[in-house]
Amino acid sequence: MYPRAVIPPLPEVDPRALNALQHGRAGRFAVELLEEVWGDPGAGPRIEAAFRKARWMGSKTRRMVRELTYTVVRRQDLLGDGPVEVRWGRLVQWLRGEWAPSLPDDPWERLARVGSVPVWLLREVGDLSRATRFVAGLHGRAGVTVRVDADARDALAVRWGGEPTRWSPRGIRFERVDVRTLSGAEVQDEGSQLVAELVLPTPGSTVIDWCAGAGGKSLAVLAAHPGVRVLAADVRPRALEEARRRAARAGLPLEVMDHADLPRAARVLVDAPCTSTGTLRRDPALRWRLTPDWLAERVRLQASILDAAAEHVEVGGRLIHATCSALHVENRGAVEGFLSRNADFRALPLGDVLGEGAEALGGDVLDLETAVHGTDAFFGAVVHRIR
Repeated sequence: MYPRAVIPPLPEVDPRALNALQHGRAGRFAVELLEEVWGDPGAGPRIEAAFRKARWMGSKTRRMVRELTYTVVRRQDLLGDGPVEVRWGRLVQWLRGEWAPSLPDDPWERLARVGSVPVWLLREVGDLSRATRFVAGLHGRAGVTVRVDADARDALAVRWGGEPTRWSPRGIRFERVDVRTLSGAEVQDEGSQLVAELVLPTPGSTVIDWCAGAGGKSLAVLAAHPGVRVLAADVRPRALEEARRRAARAGLPLEVMDHADLPRAARVLVDAPCTSTGTLRRDPALRWRLTPDWLAERVRLQASILDAAAEHVEVGGRLIHATCSALHVENRGAVEGFLSRNADFRALPLGDVLGEGAEALGGDVLDLETAVHGTDAFFGAVVHRIR
């Protein structure tokens, strides 16, 4: 029997604050901000900037109002139709115990209402059981995870008051932390750290990070494998500039190169552009971008990138396809499509890369679910060139 989706609990709020949330300045601020950003897939940075500027709020009030602002975005379908002000009012009534959302009986429709995501998207995640876990993962607190040297990880976790990550040997997780106080640490989700572990280069070999962005995975590979040459490429110049700065700050010899100038390499990592549905708990406004057409465009782009990157893999080398998506068509589906088009490649089981830990991380591929692993939902698969 499939699990029945239930409404997750609301954030805890001091009952004495409810009147100010409904009639006071803090409530008006939240409503006006939501009205300004509603429907904008890039609303996250705008929301964060607005709260940084709201110096008139005390830190405790700011955290509470920020969390409730995101709650309206995360649970917009549960809060019903109507203007933002009406939805905010229903949220306050819900916190008072004066109102509660209703749920349909159909299990898929019910799950879509609980997650405030469309049914078509949930069906792309998988069967109803997996889709239910996906929705459950949308409501938890993401926290902050950093990457450090594996040998120093446990000692630093004690010193900084963090918790060693369960799956990555290099991660420390915090509920909240000012990362500026963590000297030498790099912010990187545990799932992203595990994608970098898939590269596993041989000593002295060359690695290409095809969609390097700001260089998080490139730097993770360099830090873990001194002497390896890492070439970072991306179509976004600003992202590569940030990668250069981060590498210089970390004292790591990252090389930035244009795609046209890349050589063949023993490892090619493609952290492909995707829907980013695996990070939806961190960026709830992303749900405003999710449409079948946008997904189809991402899938076509991934296929073209994988085929281009495959040309740079040496015989005997490996191509790693990775996403921060929870959708089958961007993950296993993309790998299956690639192998059907490229007869020179074969799938490499995850156990041949990560060893005994592979079974708990997805089995034949890296397949991380937020509700299961506590990470963002990352996917990674390794294929190797046989001729």
